[in-house]
Amino acid sequence: MVVPVVFIPGILSSVPTVIFGKNSFSFGFSKFIYQPFLDKIQDIGFEINKNFFICHYEWWEPNEVSAKKYLVPKIREATLKNGTKKVIIIAHSMGGLVARSYVQSDFYQRDVEKIIMLGTPNAGAANAYYPWQGATLSPSEYFDVFRLLLKGFLWIFAKVTGIQKPIEVVRKCIPSIKQLLPCRDYGDYLIEHKGDTISKITYDQVREKNSFLDELNKNAHLIKERGIDLFLISGKENYTAKFIQVDRRFTFEDDRWIDGVPVGEISIKEGDGTVLVDSVNCILGEKIIIEGDHTSILVGSLYNVADILGISSKDIKVDEIKKFDLEDFLSVITYHDAESNFKNLPEEDRVKITIFNKFDWHLIRNPGKNEYIFEVKAKGRDIPVFVDAYTAEKGVDYTIKESLSLEDRVYLNIKYERGKKLEVLR
Repeated sequence: MVVPVVFIPGILSSVPTVIFGKNSFSFGFSKFIYQPFLDKIQDIGFEINKNFFICHYEWWEPNEVSAKKYLVPKIREATLKNGTKKVIIIAHSMGGLVARSYVQSDFYQRDVEKIIMLGTPNAGAANAYYPWQGATLSPSEYFDVFRLLLKGFLWIFAKVTGIQKPIEVVRKCIPSIKQLLPCRDYGDYLIEHKGDTISKITYDQVREKNSFLDELNKNAHLIKERGIDLFLISGKENYTAKFIQVDRRFTFEDDRWIDGVPVGEISIKEGDGTVLVDSVNCILGEKIIIEGDHTSILVGSLYNVADILGISSKDIKVDEIKKFDLEDFLSVITYHDAESNFKNLPEEDRVKITIFNKFDWHLIRNPGKNEYIFEVKAKGRDIPVFVDAYTAEKGVDYTIKESLSLEDRVYLNIKYERGKKLEVLR
């Protein structure tokens, strides 16, 4: 009897399509990251919702909440459908912390045989410092679709909650980000210049500590003691932040950067661009290191995953997997009932998803021209529109005012040149 697999994706990879609290999710734009992996999993004999199950979850919530609310019932579904007592978990990135929150908990049901972690930050990741402490993004040199998603979700959460300050949106709406900060096992990761010397700020001196991972790692021995085989797959040969240089002379009224404003980084190649090899491997398990970045390790690890599952890997041809050639994107978010759309743009050039049944999120992949016409139904009311692009200097938060929207349809002229300023005109 084949043991069913439960797959847990990473942060920002579960998009709620109805309302908060309802288990109705899709990958959203993250499907471009996960679909090649899922396609090959099916090529080697797995069928989604039969013996391979995807555990979406509210990634903004604490991981222990996601484990109890979503992973527990998904495992139960998998075992009932397959007549087994246990499952195998494959988890990418933060999904591995959801898995650990379950198997190390007091509500664990002894129903997990193996866990395969892909790029899981078991000791945290330095890049989490930027969104948690400053509601901003790390200055990464690598293209990362998750950077766009975070900015878009910050805007959406602000509209849903009415919270205006981005740092308050992060702290109140996305506590899971704090659980990605470097923990004690990571080591001292903040540094500062003092005169002509560079000194470390010790973990004990840091005000924003990752108590979640500190506690989880203290009890990591429970994974082995509970008879679970753990496999840790990490990526290397991508410059990954290990230290963040900060300046602690500045203070902000809204509690941003309470441990210092970032002014530089020290990166090393022993990582996948997001998570260091040492962070993945800080707990006991079989360690597998491959070349790849934080998303390409999904397909890059397929041979290893097949071997762990006891399945022949002869049908896996990783070289034939078509990578998603995304170098830039143009993103527009507005209200769902505004019936928005791009004018005269072929369907194949864009993607649209609906979130919380309240917002429509449009994405143009690799925008190739400088001007787009965006159509909105805005008669007699204010309609907010958030326009962003990966390489733009900053996004544009635009509001179609009620006094200016007496006509049934409003057309926005979006001007964008890669790497330059965005303009939204009416």
